[in-house]
Amino acid sequence: MRRLTAALLALLLLAGCGSQGEIEQEELDWGAYQEELPEEEPSREPAPYRPSAFTLAYHKDHTLDPITCGEGIQQDVAALLYEPLFRLNPAFEPEPVLCESWEWDESGLICTLTLRQDALFQGGASLTAKDVAETLQRAAASERYAYRLRNVSSVAANRAGQVVITLLEPNWSLPALLDIPIVKSGTADQLVPVGTGPYLFV
Repeated sequence: MRRLTAALLALLLLAGCGSQGEIEQEELDWGAYQEELPEEEPSREPAPYRPSAFTLAYHKDHTLDPITCGEGIQQDVAALLYEPLFRLNPAFEPEPVLCESWEWDESGLICTLTLRQDALFQGGASLTAKDVAETLQRAAASERYAYRLRNVSSVAANRAGQVVITLLEPNWSLPALLDIPIVKSGTADQLVPVGTGPYLFV
């Protein structure tokens, strides 16, 4: 009886060792397999498709100036021809477009905007602080933007080529109000003023 019990115990021990050995071997093999797996590259979203040319309806005898043109199809076309200083993202936060950076003075009344150096109008002319200042001055006097810019006391270009906006009261949210399309100085009276947008009117 004792011999039978001892034999059974020996078999159980051997079986246990064999199982443990197989488990360890499998774990080692799996570890080696994991090391050989290639690293996954992060997925990249395809760039948005922009056609080189297309046709849109518009009122040919009405201005496309984004400050004074009518709502509807004129604004739809203008959105392709002109860019703003800032654009609101889906969270309604301002993101720079033609503006590169901005800073406030200690009073919170003066905001100084530095423009992108590589921003060009259609035709190749560089964007200047004078272009921006003139557009914002016209916007402040317009029916469309007057209420939005009612807290603006003055807009001017300084000698460093920056745009200086002076407010009547501090408003740190000013960049969110500056999604106003910019037009090249001296072209506002044309039916199609010159802009910096991705498309050229032909």
